[in-house]
Amino acid sequence: MLKLLRALLGRSKKSQRDNEDLPQESQWIRWKPNVQPPAAPSGFVNLTGATDVAVAGTSYRLDECKVAISALKGGRVNADTVSLIRETDNPEDENAVRVVVNLRHRTCHIGYLPRDIADRIAHEFAKEMPLEAALREWGQKKSGDAVFFKLSLFVPSAKNRRKFIRKAE
Repeated sequence: MLKLLRALLGRSKKSQRDNEDLPQESQWIRWKPNVQPPAAPSGFVNLTGATDVAVAGTSYRLDECKVAISALKGGRVNADTVSLIRETDNPEDENAVRVVVNLRHRTCHIGYLPRDIADRIAHEFAKEMPLEAALREWGQKKSGDAVFFKLSLFVPSAKNRRKFIRKAE
């Protein structure tokens, strides 16, 4: 009886190991507008360390995010139709930067820049400095209960950025 149990348990462990080696199907559906990272707009350059930034807070704006993903999937908007809006009057975080996807007839607030990136921008540059962004990748869970967006951030070129750099206090 004991040999039979060992044989059965041994086989079940082996079959579990065999299943672990099989490729697992992803729960996520992903879209990338370009294989290459988006190009910076004229007069702008990539913000160092911010070429693959995940948008924070998308779970709180799931309906807006789904509208944006639908428009992006359907080709009704481009990946560069993203606006960054500083929210200096935000009661939770005065350095918050809102991420908005601009559709033809409305805007979709999909989330915020992560706090560390927004704080870095606020401490290094004056609030008047323009910020640009383009979507690198977006997706949603097959179940539809979660989404994600990744951005590339752009700032004015070094020559044009000088006047916005904060002096050490």
